[in-house]
Amino acid sequence: MPKAKTLSDLLVKHDESVIIPKRIREHLAAMLRVGPEEHDYEQDFLTAAKIANNKIGKYREQFKAHIVWTRDKNPKRVWFADPKVAAKFRARIGASDDV
Repeated sequence: MPKAKTLSDLLVKHDESVIIPKRIREHLAAMLRVGPEEHDYEQDFLTAAKIANNKIGKYREQFKAHIVWTRDKNPKRVWFADPKVAAKFRARIGASDDV
């Protein structure tokens, strides 16, 4: 007998509020397998996680522990595999918690 289809099965395929956080978690997990200090600039992170630039804004807050704004002439977001490493980097450069 085939497995019954559920609403969750459908949401995983069609609801961005499920798809995008899942892709973020999966890419963070892949980065963590490389090492806790693994990091990507946001554009590289989005490309690897297959997320469009115009979609990430709604979800950054959920993952802010992993994100640091660099403090230089051209600030960029950096995504860290391990939020503890992100916190160390944030403290080291004097960055705020803004994402």
